[in-house]
Amino acid sequence: MKFLIYHRIFVLFFILVLWTSTAYSAHIAGGYMTYECLGKAPNGFNQYEITVHFFKDCEGSPQFPNGNTPFDSYLRIRIYDGATNKFINEVAVSFSDSVSEEIEISNACASFTQTTCYAKAKYTRVINLPDNSNGYHLSWARCCRSSSIKNINDPDNAGLVIGGFIPSTGLCNNSPQFVDETPLVIYQDESASFDYSAIDPDGDSLAYELITPSTAGDRLDPIPTPLPPPHATVSFLPSYSPDQPFGTLSDFQFDNNTGQLDITPEESGIYILALKVKEYREGQLISELFREITVNVISRTDMGYNCPDTLGQQIISDLQNSPNPFLYSTTFHFHLKSSGNLKLEVFDTSGRRVAILADEYVEKGYHNIEWTPSGLARGIYIYRIQLGDEFIARKMRYMES
Repeated sequence: MKFLIYHRIFVLFFILVLWTSTAYSAHIAGGYMTYECLGKAPNGFNQYEITVHFFKDCEGSPQFPNGNTPFDSYLRIRIYDGATNKFINEVAVSFSDSVSEEIEISNACASFTQTTCYAKAKYTRVINLPDNSNGYHLSWARCCRSSSIKNINDPDNAGLVIGGFIPSTGLCNNSPQFVDETPLVIYQDESASFDYSAIDPDGDSLAYELITPSTAGDRLDPIPTPLPPPHATVSFLPSYSPDQPFGTLSDFQFDNNTGQLDITPEESGIYILALKVKEYREGQLISELFREITVNVISRTDMGYNCPDTLGQQIISDLQNSPNPFLYSTTFHFHLKSSGNLKLEVFDTSGRRVAILADEYVEKGYHNIEWTPSGLARGIYIYRIQLGDEFIARKMRYMES
């Protein structure tokens, strides 16, 4: 009888552990690790604040079908010697905060806007490290990715590895910080650009390189012990590679000097890619930062795609912006043949809305709306005007000064 009770308790415990361990399996959408040097602690150790930036999609799971799949309450990061890979310590990094972001995407030829949801979590902890001229490797792993990923083999049985390298503690180095960390959602057969660049707090020089994503763990071992580099890597399917993550038929370029990605994807689907940011000080490589990214390519047929030349021109006419290109501000000019609720929006080339210039009832007639961008990168933007069911879209260039 006692054995039966213990057996039932063990089985229940095993089920609970398995349930919590797989709660958001098959939903991982990328991540990376950063750190900030805080200087010497009173005990003589070197203090660093470690942050893990972790993304997952907002879809549900068998345990949480409504999409509120929770993040782990903490992560286990392992620390290894930077030269010998000798195990140094393991620390628990507590969950800091999370936010779900609805990424709205529109398009010059889309008859409606689609929303894709990603959830982002941060895990932060201050750690103390003894002096070490070899530096330290940091490593964390978690399974699994989405089964919908198109470019790698067996994605929902392949985990993610997030790592970082702290160089010699005598440098008190700070890792680069990415300019934009939003997951990318773009349209099939449409050109898009995305900025994967980073800023270095210490003023070090940065270079970028596409790499094969690392992997660890599987469905039976969703929270594996993080190992030091080199890590195992995923297996790309035929016609895909680190340099061609969207397939050889897609027009794809990556700038190793700036971190800018330019893509015209041939096929819809979910893809992953990974990059390495190399940090140089006085010409010497001192550290590397790794990031994995999920890209969702939306089919135009799923968006009610129509050519803008077949729309508009009935109620909305004489649409233009001037000057175009422009340095500081531009004015949109247009004529409305009837009154109604007018919406004027601006999108970047990845389809993300960056400004709403009008969303109100307006009378028919001629109108002018001035726009001065704030906090936006120079480059190509798309503006779209809509009145009722009719819309027109145009391109404009925000010039370098």
